[in-house]
Amino acid sequence: MRICAPHQHNHDMAKFPEGTVVELKSGGPHMTATGTASGAPGKVYCEWFDGNTLKGASFDEESLKPAEPKHVSVGSRPRSRR
Repeated sequence: MRICAPHQHNHDMAKFPEGTVVELKSGGPHMTATGTASGAPGKVYCEWFDGNTLKGASFDEESLKPAEPKHVSVGSRPRSRR
């Protein structure tokens, strides 16, 4: 099921330009800001994946922050045999 709200693309989004990766200040998945919610100033429409399912919802811009980079552990390289 896709959770949607009407939104419009707005390239002048002050706090989170379209394409910015964000997350809720309280935590959660990384999401992509894709526009502003229609008729709702201060709301940012975001999309994210839950497994293979694309989801989307509007959030108060004050509840969002730029996403922290995900740290990926790099395993040791296999040793070459001589």
